[in-house]
Amino acid sequence: VQTVVVASHGRFLRPPEPALTKRQSDVLRLLAEGRTVRAIGSRLGISRSILAIGDPCDLVELNPASRRTVGSDPAQLLLSASASDVQRVIVGGAVVAENGSLTSTAIGRPERLLAEALAAAAVAGDRP
Repeated sequence: VQTVVVASHGRFLRPPEPALTKRQSDVLRLLAEGRTVRAIGSRLGISRSILAIGDPCDLVELNPASRRTVGSDPAQLLLSASASDVQRVIVGGAVVAENGSLTSTAIGRPERLLAEALAAAAVAGDRP
């Protein structure tokens, strides 16, 4: 679905393209200079082995077809989704939540984690 803006004189206008991030601009500039993908990665500190098979990782799987997310560009899902759109959470390579329920307490009970975070925030707030 593409948003269409109608000007006051009846012409259809496309919405403005979003501005590029600094990283995207750097990649485009290096491509324009004729650099290879490997050279661009090296120049920007991007390694081919940032995430290798067997490495633990954290992922959140979102429902792209909910009322809030349907039609969203994949890059917009984090902005359009809400907590009810979370289907699965993987922490350190282990599924800890699925379909709205905790499947593991390996990371700790949510109420204990919240209490610890609030206590730490209160202590930090007492410091000058």
